[in-house]
Amino acid sequence: MKTDLRLLRTLSLILGVMLIAAGCTPMIDTLPGSQTPTASVYLPGIQQPGIETSPLQPTSAVAEPAAVVSATAPAEPATPVAPTEAPRPSIVGPVWQWVSSTFKDGAVLETADPSRYTFQLLEDGNALVQADCNFGTATYQDTGAGFSFGPIGTTKMACPPDSLDSEFLGQLRNTGRYEIGDDGLTIYLLDEAGTMQLAAAAAAPVEIAEVTPEPVVESPTATPAPTEPQPAAPAPTTPAEPAPQPVAATGLEGSSWVLGNLWVSGQEILPVQDTVVTLEVSEDGSHISGSAGCNQYRAIWTTSDTGVAVTAPALMTRQTCAANVMAQEVEFIDALLQAKTYAVSDDVMKLYVSDSEAVMVLLRK
Repeated sequence: MKTDLRLLRTLSLILGVMLIAAGCTPMIDTLPGSQTPTASVYLPGIQQPGIETSPLQPTSAVAEPAAVVSATAPAEPATPVAPTEAPRPSIVGPVWQWVSSTFKDGAVLETADPSRYTFQLLEDGNALVQADCNFGTATYQDTGAGFSFGPIGTTKMACPPDSLDSEFLGQLRNTGRYEIGDDGLTIYLLDEAGTMQLAAAAAAPVEIAEVTPEPVVESPTATPAPTEPQPAAPAPTTPAEPAPQPVAATGLEGSSWVLGNLWVSGQEILPVQDTVVTLEVSEDGSHISGSAGCNQYRAIWTTSDTGVAVTAPALMTRQTCAANVMAQEVEFIDALLQAKTYAVSDDVMKLYVSDSEAVMVLLRK
């Protein structure tokens, strides 16, 4: 009985050891057809075939994957460069064609062919002018905001009856400030009398003629005589003359006059009945304006101690008047342009072609 009890205790002890060993031994599975066992569970502290370290505890830090740049990736677009605006033309250089003029009274004067009325300012201070069928030159002064012409000398050909050569030349002698824009050149006439609108002429294409070089025949016996090199003669230059400045006559600035009579070809002519021809001298004595009997006019008035000079009217309205009134206007303007000297006595001013030949008598208003 005691023997059986000891045997039972021994078996229980062996069974307990086996159970403990079974609990501490990893479970090994063998894949079908393979002799290599595969552990399905990692047990810390116990060496297991096929598993060296814990899958949850890597032996080295996992390196961050490097940024992969594709060889075909498009490059970043370059910063766009803002296009630069083409510089606007300068008033010096282009050939400017007169298109129209608008006066402060609302009158508009348009040219049928702008290419017949042009001017070009050159770098040397001189200007080329075309007034319909006549051509001329002048000097000019440009301040960057305004410019003025000196006396304009032109040819004296008779232009067609519809010519605006006198109006064009007269306005050029009354130029003030100017602006250049997308629509061309705008010139503001003196005393806010109006504006001129001009456009730059298109540059004509330059045709280069093909020249066939002639064969050079060398003479075996000709021996050129030695010559000393001569310095090139400098190109002649004509200095630009400064534009003359008007000289006001004492006592005439701001004065007002009415036409008393005209002399045409030595014959005295009185003003047409019911018309009043006036002459107003500006406050600085440099311009005159007024009524020619029907139309308004304005012109430069240059005086010295005894001499006087009147340029072609820059402004002349274009109202249709009676034939005798329009004839009087032509004679009055022509007499102003012919005047060379003047004399003032009390309230009477006379304009003379020469020392003894008067062309006009004006009475102070």
